[in-house]
Amino acid sequence: MPSLFPAIAFAAALLTSHFTHAAGVPLSIDYNCDPCIERQNYAVKAIVHGTKSDPFWQQLQAAAVQAAADMNIQFEMELQDSFSPTKQAMDILSFIDQDSPGSGLVVTIPNQEVADAVKQAVDAGIPVVGVNTGASYAKQLGVLDFVAPDDFEGGRQAGEAFLSLHSVTTRNVLYINDEQGNEAMTDRLQGFKSVLGASVDVQSLNVDGTNPTAMADSITNGLANCPYDAVLLSGTRSLQHAIAAYKTNGCTLSEMALGAFDTSEEVYAAIGNDELAFTIGNSQY
Repeated sequence: MPSLFPAIAFAAALLTSHFTHAAGVPLSIDYNCDPCIERQNYAVKAIVHGTKSDPFWQQLQAAAVQAAADMNIQFEMELQDSFSPTKQAMDILSFIDQDSPGSGLVVTIPNQEVADAVKQAVDAGIPVVGVNTGASYAKQLGVLDFVAPDDFEGGRQAGEAFLSLHSVTTRNVLYINDEQGNEAMTDRLQGFKSVLGASVDVQSLNVDGTNPTAMADSITNGLANCPYDAVLLSGTRSLQHAIAAYKTNGCTLSEMALGAFDTSEEVYAAIGNDELAFTIGNSQY
C-alpha cells in the first residue's frame, strides 16, 4: 500500500516550490542554501468544502497539518460545520480582502460559486493550487496546478467493481448522493452510468448529509423491500445509515450489493464485517 501523502500536502509543496523560485532562491547546493530554511516565512491556508464530521476529511486534515509541519511552513486548515459552498466562497473572498492575505491558497472547487471566488484570488495575484474536487473548473481559472484523480474515472471504477459482482444483464441501481451541489458527485455518477450502459436503470436519491436523522429516514425508506440490485454511495458520510437501513429492511449484500467512494478506518471495518461490498479510494493518496 502506498504511504499516505495527502493531496493537500502535495499542493503545499507545489506552492512552496513556486515561492522559492519566485523569491529567486536557487535550488542548488552551490549556493550553500537549503530552501527549507526559508519555508517558515510562508503562510498557506487551505479553504475546502470538507466537513468536521467526515472521517475522510478528519484524516486528511491531520495528515496535511503534520506534513506542513514537517515541511516547515505555516499552514492553516479548518473544516466546515456543514457542506456550504456559499460559506467556502465567502471564506476565500475574506482571505483576499485581508491587508496581508498570506502566501497562498489551497482550495477545493465544488461548484461555480466557489470557482468564481477562486478566480478572484488568482486575479489578485495570490498563488492557488486546487485539490480533491473541481478539476474541470481549475482548467479555466489559472490556478498553478490541480491535484486529484478524475472523479468520472472513479465512477467508472465503481461500475467495473459492480459488474464483477453481478452476472445478470438487466439491473436496477440506486445512487445515494449525500452532497448534492458538489459537481464531483455528479461526475462520479456519470462515470458509473457510462460503464453500466443504457439498459441499466440508475436512480438517484439525494439526501441531506448534514442532517443525520433526515438522512437515515430517507435511506431506510428508499431501501424498503430491498428493491435494487445494487446501491452506490457518493461518499462515506451516509455509510452507517445505509448499513443500518440494510439491517432494518433485511437486505443482504448478496442480493443488493453496496459500494462507496473514499476510504477510512470505518470503511475498512465495514468491508471486513461484510457490510460493504467495495469502496473506490478515489482521492486518498
